[in-house]
Amino acid sequence: MKISSLLNICTFFVPALALTACVVGESPMPNANPTPEFSVPRSGNFKTLSLHDTDAVFAGTRKHVCMGRSMLCPDRCGHSGTLAVFKIEKYNAYAAPDKYGDPQTNEFTCLLNPEGTTETAKEFVEKINTLKPGDKVRLAWAHIYVSEPGGGNYPERVICELEKR
Repeated sequence: MKISSLLNICTFFVPALALTACVVGESPMPNANPTPEFSVPRSGNFKTLSLHDTDAVFAGTRKHVCMGRSMLCPDRCGHSGTLAVFKIEKYNAYAAPDKYGDPQTNEFTCLLNPEGTTETAKEFVEKINTLKPGDKVRLAWAHIYVSEPGGGNYPERVICELEKR
């Protein structure tokens, strides 16, 4: 692919770190405007593994039980609950600047928690709760790898943009 333009997907502001996530390549949307900026509360650094800008349909919710093997799983680890499910209709933009980035997919899920989780901010939980199955949305998310100062390292899939069409 010829590198001919930059399309901003989302901008993250982190204490002591400002990281702009961009799609590199030919713009699928000529003269596209950058999307609004979203804050991701984070202490520590992260790197962008992949970026996904899609048109999707909200498919509804389903229950999820964490199958992790920590002594807190499945009911006290914070990874069980209700998942919001989105079926991807089309990709508007995609980039995987790191070899460990997620490939394009046909489904995106995120955990709904009234207080929000690190991956699903409260503002997006509120927006998702207003959706009905079948609603069309623009959904953009970033797959990032977080490095905490205390040594914790883990991936997250963070919603950057969610708007009903």
